[in-house]
Amino acid sequence: MSPPDAKPGGAPTLPRAAALGTCRYSRIRVFDNIVSTLVFLHRRRCRRRMGRIAWKWPLAVAFAIVLFALVTIDTYFAANRLTAKSPLFVQALAWTHWGKSATILVPTACLLIASSLVTWRRLRPRTQLLLLNQTAMSAYLLLSVLLSGLVVNLLKQMIGRARPSLYPELGAYHLDPWTLHTRFASFPSGHSSVAGAAAMGLALLFPALRVPALILALWLATTRVFVGSHFMSDVFAGLMIGAWFAYALAIVCASHGLLFDVSQAILPTPKKTFHIVPARIRAEWRGMRRRYFGRSGRPVESVRVPLPS
Repeated sequence: MSPPDAKPGGAPTLPRAAALGTCRYSRIRVFDNIVSTLVFLHRRRCRRRMGRIAWKWPLAVAFAIVLFALVTIDTYFAANRLTAKSPLFVQALAWTHWGKSATILVPTACLLIASSLVTWRRLRPRTQLLLLNQTAMSAYLLLSVLLSGLVVNLLKQMIGRARPSLYPELGAYHLDPWTLHTRFASFPSGHSSVAGAAAMGLALLFPALRVPALILALWLATTRVFVGSHFMSDVFAGLMIGAWFAYALAIVCASHGLLFDVSQAILPTPKKTFHIVPARIRAEWRGMRRRYFGRSGRPVESVRVPLPS
């Protein structure tokens, strides 16, 4: 029997045939997981009806807000651009890169790749449900950002609006479609669509985070105006496009019995079985909250016991 291959340092390594066999087994496992997932989604979709996706009133609201920004706000911010030494400009420049699509796409794609390498059939049912929720959440956020980004980039080239840097020469309403140049790709904002999709997705998945997610999305979107890359109407349009795609995909997920429930509210709500952390950690967290905040959610005041005189 020949000894295993060794590196110059002396540490043994797997033979080449074993390594190739491991890679081939991983590819087979990934393919099997993908096929099983598609069959699983098809079966769950056949048992449910597709929820109604509202688009008329969101389109009307978006059109009204963008039109208002076009008439009243765009020219003001374009004519009064911040200088590079302004504290607001410095803060906006430090934050604006978090609105890139890679902020959401990279971690969610890594989670999906990792889950595709797991042998689901060997896991306990509770672990399978936990992994299913994590995988579905990653796929939902990834598709929300990806699809809205594709639509936004297509609209950028179709409309060809000049950026605020060209405002002194061309004004705020100059259009030059299909130039395929970044200087004429202002409307709508891609960073804002990422912020809108991520904020809406997190707000639907975790209702307690609705206010922080909204504030963060608005701040990330308006940084594009402060750094002089977009008009305010570009930002509003991007935010609403991203938010609508997250809402629509939530309805689609609910039709497959994943993540959301649409039977009791206008907006999709997370299912009772939606959890992304193990039950033991959730129980410890509830106990800690009850210990320090009480059942009302308010901090428990310490009671002073009088000392004997």
